Amino acid sequence: MKLGYKLKKMREAKGISQQDVADTLGISQKTYSNYESCKSSPSIEKLCGLSKILEFDIVGHLEELGATSPKNPQITSMKPAPHDPHILLHLVKNYELIIKDKEEIIKLLKEQIQRLENSGFQ
Repeated sequence: MKLGYKLKKMREAKGISQQDVADTLGISQKTYSNYESCKSSPSIEKLCGLSKILEFDIVGHLEELGATSPKNPQITSMKPAPHDPHILLHLVKNYELIIKDKEEIIKLLKEQIQRLENSGFQ
C-alpha cells in the first residue's frame, strides 16, 4: 500500500483533519494533501514528524521502500576508484544520508519504547 493511502487511513482513524496535520508539520494543507494523494512524498524529516503525529511504524514503511537496506543498489553499484574523488565524494554523501536516516529511526524507536513503557506495557 502506498504511503499516501496509509497516511489518509491513519489520519481518518484518529479523527484529525489534514489542516491539523499540516499545521503540526509546519507545511500547507495543500502540501499535506499531495502526500495523501501520492502526488508528492514527504522528506525523511516530515516522515518522522508524521510517524509521531499518526503513531505509525516508520521502520516498517522504510523497509517496504528498501530505504533501510544496506544493499541499496544506488550505493553498492558504485565502486569508486581511488583516483576518482567525485565518485568517492558522492558515495560518502550517500552514506551520510543513510546514517542520518538510521539515527532518526533509532530516535523514533526509542520514543516508541518510552511510550510503551509509560503506558505500562512490559
